[in-house]
Amino acid sequence: MRDSVWTDIKSITIKPGKVPSDVDCSYESDYSPWLYVCVLNTTAKVVTQDKKRWSVDSKYKWRFTFEDGSSEEFWLQKTRALEQDETEVTLNSGTNENRALYQKLQEQLRESTKGNLVVKIVVN
Repeated sequence: MRDSVWTDIKSITIKPGKVPSDVDCSYESDYSPWLYVCVLNTTAKVVTQDKKRWSVDSKYKWRFTFEDGSSEEFWLQKTRALEQDETEVTLNSGTNENRALYQKLQEQLRESTKGNLVVKIVVN
């Protein structure tokens, strides 16, 4: 394990997995209505200024803020799509899990792999 500051980093590459085979979906019943989350596994590698390669293990969402005030948010380890269900689950509910919402979140992940994901960062 190695912690690095930005001045040590030369580049980061992020390779997304395939949808749906590399996607894990679940719900959080601690929320009401339930919160649904689908996670696309990615492989991220960092190259440091000394040309060493490392695997990235970061569960946090990153944000770059640029001089013009704009920003870009992204995940290094896993890309997430989440949404809270519109209806609350009760004892009288038929099927508890909202399979359609899983499909919707997987489609969002599929679309994001077509060009909306950060896949390379070069630090000058």
